[in-house]
Amino acid sequence: MNYKLVDQFIPKIEKVANFGANEPFVARIVMGLPEVIEATDFDNKEEIKEAIMEMFMNGLAPAFSSLQEIRKIEDGSKEKLLMDLRKEYFSFYDRLWAAYKDRMQKVIKTLGYDLGFIFLINKDFEMKMTEFLHKNPEIRHELGDYLRKNRNNWQNAVAKFRNEYAQHQSVYEKEIDDLLRLDAIEVCFKNCWTAIEMILMELICTKLHGWAGIEEIPETERNSSIPKRFRVIIRFGKIKTN
Repeated sequence: MNYKLVDQFIPKIEKVANFGANEPFVARIVMGLPEVIEATDFDNKEEIKEAIMEMFMNGLAPAFSSLQEIRKIEDGSKEKLLMDLRKEYFSFYDRLWAAYKDRMQKVIKTLGYDLGFIFLINKDFEMKMTEFLHKNPEIRHELGDYLRKNRNNWQNAVAKFRNEYAQHQSVYEKEIDDLLRLDAIEVCFKNCWTAIEMILMELICTKLHGWAGIEEIPETERNSSIPKRFRVIIRFGKIKTN
């Protein structure tokens, strides 16, 4: 009998991005939220975590990559070509909006809720928000105020850029030129990913195990390598095992 050496299977390793868990949005979305999910009664935990990762990979991560490129162009470390700069701005808002409007909504549906009404006009938003809170008494009413602030502070502006300017070209550049600045996208990015974290955390915490609680980690205690914001705590007694 002839024996042949079987080649060892070596998985293909590829570098995904030039940023990691030391970035707060990575630590808090990709690592913090899944940890809280493990302390819940959801039957579809893996589906939820996969939806969060899809939101990150197809929305937040590429938006941040565009933000990094814009930083380089604006600080002079990369040649400033207006065509390249404009392309990165378009890409940034497109991916940011995809993360918030499309991918986050998919995550929310895996949690058993539907917040699609947050993109409606003000009158319909208010009506649907009232209906949502009435139908889901486990949700704190503060969520309505939080969603309202997001709509007014950044959500509507990003929607106008992405939908009316970039996609349909129904408005002129002078109507959105205040978003074509580095300081504007820095604020929009942080507003968006923190909104995603807070909205999902509010919904996830409706299914916490009876023994579990959530507390905010003081900023002075956060690990700079993985600066997560929330952690799971045992509220009382011991965890029961089967």
